[in-house]
Amino acid sequence: MASGSSPPAPDALQDQSIREGNSRASESFDIKLIKKEIETRLIVATLVASVTFTAGMTFPGGYNVSGDPNPGMPTMLHHRWFQVFIIFDSLASYSSILSVLLLLQARNDNPHKAKRYFKRAGPALSMAVIFMTVAFWASLILTVSKVKWLKILILCYGVYFIVLIYFYVGNLWDT
Repeated sequence: MASGSSPPAPDALQDQSIREGNSRASESFDIKLIKKEIETRLIVATLVASVTFTAGMTFPGGYNVSGDPNPGMPTMLHHRWFQVFIIFDSLASYSSILSVLLLLQARNDNPHKAKRYFKRAGPALSMAVIFMTVAFWASLILTVSKVKWLKILILCYGVYFIVLIYFYVGNLWDT
């Protein structure tokens, strides 16, 4: 302590300890919230990974039978919307698997590492949900492609909802 300066007043010390205590309590509360959010997102990411994996194994339109020239190949392989489905379903699957791995790393006891992995997982999960929606949309269009008015209707509301998902889910999970 410098000469001529007086020691801090007891009230000032108490105020400082309360602020530090509140800061620690707030940090502990934040960590608990993040851990709960990690578990919730981990469930969502695992569900997206499961659904997209399953969709990738059970193609819309099914497979060619043994009497066809290419048995075992998807019947809609050369259809444009089938290709859109495959591309976005695989992107959704990979993004959700990445998100699962990042969220598993976020379960780390080190709060700084946990927050870092948690923040990285958010965009990956957002993209997985958007990609999954586009894949579903493409499979619907493929399924009804012979009925022009229904195909146009699905195209219109599909674009609308994909934009909504992008703005709401994308912003929600950017932490």
